[in-house]
Amino acid sequence: MERAGELLIITGRGNGSESGVSVVRQAVAALLPSLRRRNVITGWQEHTPGSFVVTLAPVAALFDAPKRRRERDVLPEPPASLSALLPETLADLRRLAIASLEQLGVQNFDAFVEQEMTTTFAALSATLATALAEHDDDTDPEALLHAAIRHAIDELES
Repeated sequence: MERAGELLIITGRGNGSESGVSVVRQAVAALLPSLRRRNVITGWQEHTPGSFVVTLAPVAALFDAPKRRRERDVLPEPPASLSALLPETLADLRRLAIASLEQLGVQNFDAFVEQEMTTTFAALSATLATALAEHDDDTDPEALLHAAIRHAIDELES
């Protein structure tokens, strides 16, 4: 708590794990981006195949961390232009918009979420038209859109 510094996190390589993959390493690697967004750490790098070196953020940085608003009891009404999407697709599109705004450092982003959802949908839809041309005629366009949204979320969170 008194000062920032470096920390060695030993996860193990997973040599003794089922299929030789360390579940601890995967869990730690998945957690690190979230810790950076919350200003708990400033960065990390792989030290060895079984460990990470993590740079701790100063305690004062915790007060500057953006508020997390992903978990909401009731989702607001979607923009009218997106109302035809399935609830799961809308929820992930909202999650992607919030993650994008957080990454940009927008602090009070509630006013911008709907616009970000619409902008992201438009960008993904333009790319989706090309992808649909390459697939069979029975491919569900919304399934491709949802997959693209999930992929973008994964990229932002890693």
